[in-house]
Amino acid sequence: MEMHFWMMGVFFEPQYSYSRKMLTQLFMIVSVLDDLYDNHCTTEEGNVFTAALQRFATLLSILIMLLIG
Repeated sequence: MEMHFWMMGVFFEPQYSYSRKMLTQLFMIVSVLDDLYDNHCTTEEGNVFTAALQRFATLLSILIMLLIG
């Protein structure tokens, strides 16, 4: 609920309701990932998870470049 109120500060006009919902979901995912790092993983697990996220980001950027042109 707190994230939704934050997004209301960013997109407060009624026509931006879809953007508010999508941004709220994105920030909730980021919040969960942050909690995983902070509270629930050891250093080794954090390093493995970071490497996996970096591989995913690289793959995602390649996919975007292919789609754009």
